[in-house]
Amino acid sequence: SFSDKPSTDFFSSIIEKTIEQRRVEGLEKRQDFLQMMLEAQAGQISKVDEKELDSFEKDALLNETAGTGKKDLAVVLDDGTVVAQAILFFGAGLDTVQTALTFAAYELAVNQDVQERLADEVVPIMEKNNGGLTYESVNEMQYLDMVVSGQH
Repeated sequence: SFSDKPSTDFFSSIIEKTIEQRRVEGLEKRQDFLQMMLEAQAGQISKVDEKELDSFEKDALLNETAGTGKKDLAVVLDDGTVVAQAILFFGAGLDTVQTALTFAAYELAVNQDVQERLADEVVPIMEKNNGGLTYESVNEMQYLDMVVSGQH
């Protein structure tokens, strides 16, 4: 395990509850990794034509559906596997985000003019939102996008 048991149990619980909510409530489909895994598990995207796969992807498929030449992904995607993949996906994303934010913080510390220009954009938007940020307000911030993308 790459993490201590309480942390793994915490994340597993959240993912399991999310899976149950999506199954029971029939919530609007989301465009995310978990939704893709649930659709594959349910057989909605479970059949894969081998002609579309490269050799590595072919090696990853495990069970052939009898006589069809197609593989059944639902067989290998039980709830435990979905939870494990979601935790792995989250962990992998953490490292890249952490590295990007650390680099951005360093660059802002070294380049005071960039820091000031960014603050000139961010502070008024935060004040408009009572000190908070929303998805929409972050999307409005063109200079923030440039800084994060390394295009400042």
